[in-house]
Amino acid sequence: MPKMDILKAPSHQQQEKTISFDDTSVAFANQSNWQLKKTFFIFAAMNRNWLVKIGTFFIKLF
Repeated sequence: MPKMDILKAPSHQQQEKTISFDDTSVAFANQSNWQLKKTFFIFAAMNRNWLVKIGTFFIKLF
């Protein structure tokens, strides 16, 4: 009986998968325009240092 390595998958199950980040339309295809605009707004707001400081201040109050 041949010795099998438990941690190694059988060779017929090993498949190489390549991930490409070149086409973002595939990644965000399931989101609506409204969801994409809302997400953009949130990240644009987080890019404003003064707005983050104000938000952090109010979070600490609670």
